Amino acid sequence: MKRAKLGDLYCMKVPNGYKIYQWAYQIPNDGSYIRVFPHLYEKIPDNLSGIVGSEHSYIIGFAAAKAYRKNLSELLGNFAVPLQYPFPQYSLTVGVGSKMCIRDNSTDRWLTEFVGGYAELPEKFRAVKALSGSVTPDWLMYLFDTDFDFSDWNRFFPRDEIDKYHKIYQTMLE
Repeated sequence: MKRAKLGDLYCMKVPNGYKIYQWAYQIPNDGSYIRVFPHLYEKIPDNLSGIVGSEHSYIIGFAAAKAYRKNLSELLGNFAVPLQYPFPQYSLTVGVGSKMCIRDNSTDRWLTEFVGGYAELPEKFRAVKALSGSVTPDWLMYLFDTDFDFSDWNRFFPRDEIDKYHKIYQTMLE
């Protein structure tokens, strides 16, 4: 059986290219979190340590080890998470519909009211690049394939778009 380790760097092939991410954090009672790096690549780049040392686009919950065991991703290597990127103090929490608020990860308490978009958050929280909770593989494939970042929050939830990736995901499992 394939063994995944914290620090593993993976790429996932999606229709528009390769997306690189790292299994960076294992949080008790909360699960596995990955650092997702910017850009879709036509081919897997050579400068992997440079990518790991760079700023991520966002952090999101995802069962990286399970995805690797099911051949949804390719292992590129194992790298320590740079000290300047500890698990964040704050994360976005999604509520009913596409409303969001800020969560303090150390206390698991909501710090803001639910708002309709990233720009509506109090200014001091607009740099938050983490989402609490996990997403499904098809949802993650959609985020990867569209090179999602938090600047366009409305692209986070389009169920009809995500459903297209469910078929790709099912094919990968065969």
